[in-house]
Parts: sequence; structure tokens; C-alpha cells
Amino acid sequence: MRTAGVALRQELAGAVHRLDVPGLAFACGLGDRVLLHEVGGVTALGPDPSAITEDTLFDLASLTKVVATTSAILALTDAGRLSLDEPLAVFEPDFRQGSKSKVTVRDLLRHTAGLPASRRYYLTCTTADEMRRRLRAEPLVADPGTTVLYSDLGFMLLGDLVEHITADTLDVACDKLVFTPLAMDASCFCPRDHPGTEGLSIAATEPDADGRWTFGVVHDRNARRLGGVAGHAGLFAALSDLVHFAIWWSGTEEGPICASGRQDAMRRQTFGLGGAYGLGWVCRGDTHDFLDDAWSVHAVTHTGFTGTSIAIDPERGWWACLLTNAVHLGRTRHRVKPLRKRVHLLAARLLAAAEREGRAGHA
Repeated sequence: MRTAGVALRQELAGAVHRLDVPGLAFACGLGDRVLLHEVGGVTALGPDPSAITEDTLFDLASLTKVVATTSAILALTDAGRLSLDEPLAVFEPDFRQGSKSKVTVRDLLRHTAGLPASRRYYLTCTTADEMRRRLRAEPLVADPGTTVLYSDLGFMLLGDLVEHITADTLDVACDKLVFTPLAMDASCFCPRDHPGTEGLSIAATEPDADGRWTFGVVHDRNARRLGGVAGHAGLFAALSDLVHFAIWWSGTEEGPICASGRQDAMRRQTFGLGGAYGLGWVCRGDTHDFLDDAWSVHAVTHTGFTGTSIAIDPERGWWACLLTNAVHLGRTRHRVKPLRKRVHLLAARLLAAAEREGRAGHA
């Protein structure tokens, strides 16, 4: 196990040294046991850089979809306040006509609603209300339930659905439903305006139009137009919170979603539809799956455009979280993709070695 740990630490240190990413925070573990925890690099490039710490907040980008929105929807389902097979039309009048009337909450979660991947609403919409009107009026590009089309728009609608059911804004609802129960104290939207985060370290994303580093403002432009709080992007978190989240999802402990509900969410629900998704989660075999065969066929993942990723293997109790500010180097830099694959490959070797040692110790 020691050899595998050394190789993983060297890969992480090398990524920072080569400037694949300016900074990173990584952890992996087996059940509730953290096997490796590593931070390195800086929050922003410049003459007076600040080091990444274990408390540094990262823009999670699309990890928001599973950490916040999926978890909130499933918590509401567990509480009996929502049914996954309920038509969205029950809540959204714009979905009561034609094929849109067939779209269910489950379709939105598993990316089979037939919505487009994304739209650049921020280019033409000047207010959040205008963007939401455009979103609700968006025509489908496929019949619901017939094909997988990964869609930011679907999760924007799910975020609005959480607000409708709870009568809270999405950030407040997620805090009540997910973050507080899981002791994810540093997880929040709009961290610069969030109580208790004053002076916290935040990893910078791309420079703004004036060339100044962007700290604590969501990178996704549609989410920014929505005030920084959206179902598809906008969540910021520290590594320690993602570790809490991953341990909980990979295990059987009680929480805001029952263990059987979490297991169901990580099972593939899109057979024959051209993609491999559970509820929110990417399953093995999908084009977005970045794991190698050392992880079981039951493992799930998700990534974020800023350079974040999470992997959970419920069969083996494995989990790994990689947070980076790769987009700080520009949105056309793609070094984080091969880095992600290498890191999770090396993590699997460490986790497998720990499993073997654990079995030997109980022999």
C-alpha cells in the first residue's frame, strides 16, 4: 500500500509542478477511512500566490448537479414531498402541452427529458426572470424517455423545482436538506456573500474582462446570470465537505436520503438509450466515465468543467475526490482530463492494496 501511496502523491505533486493545474486538493478512501489526503499548488497565479489549504473553497461547477440538486430532489422524495415519476407539468404550466407533458422528474435526473445540452441564455437575457421564462419555453429536441442527452437545462429546471416545493431559494433549501445534515459546513453558493466565509481561501477561476482573477463568483455564465445559484452549477465547497459527502454516498449510514435510495440512484437507469446514467450520476460505460477497470461495474462518477471530479464505488466502499482550479489556466486547456484518469487509476491501486491488507489482517 505504501508504494501505491507514494506513486499517487508523486502524480499529484507533478501535476502542480508541470502546471497541469495551478492547485489541487485530493482525497480517497475505503469506507469511512481516509487513505490519502493531499493538497498542493496555489489559489491563483501571480507574483504573490496563496497556497491551497484543506479549507480552500473550489467552484464545483457541474458537481453541483449531484452534490446539491440530485441530493436535494432525492431528500424531498424520501420525505414524501415529491415523486420521481411525477410529470414536471404538475409544477410547470409550460410543460402541459405536447411531448413536454410526458417529461418526468426522473427524466430530468437521468438526462432523458429530451432537452438540449445547453443554451447561452446569458448572451440575450438581462435578468434571471427572463432566463427562466426562456428556459421553461425551450422546445424539446427529442421525445422524453427515448435517448440520453446530457443537459444543463434539465438541472436548471430541477433547481427551480426544489425552490417551488420548499418555498426556499435553492441555496437555502440545499443547506437545510443536505449540507447541514451531513455537516458540510463549508458548502455554499455565492461564497463571497455567505455568512461565515469571510477571509476563507478560494481558488480562482478565469480572469474577468479586466484581467483580474475571479474569486468566489461562479464560472458558469448562465448560473452567474441567475445570481450564482442554479441547479446545474454554482456550488462551492472545500475538500473536507466532499469527503463527508463521498463517505456517506458510498456507505449505508442514515441521512437525508435512505441507503436504498442512494443505491438506486447509482444504478444505471438508461439501458438502450445511448448513454449510461443513474439519477444524476454517470455510470460505467458512458462516454463521460473516466474510470479504469480496477473500479467495479457499479462505480459512478461526475465531473465539473472547472476541473473537479468525484468517484464512488458502492460495491467496494471506495471513493475519491479531486478538486482543481484548472480553468484558471483558460477554458481551452485540457490537461486536467488525462490527469483525472491517472489520479483515479493510481487511487484504485492504493484502494485495492488497502483492501488486500485488510483481508490479510482479518485472516
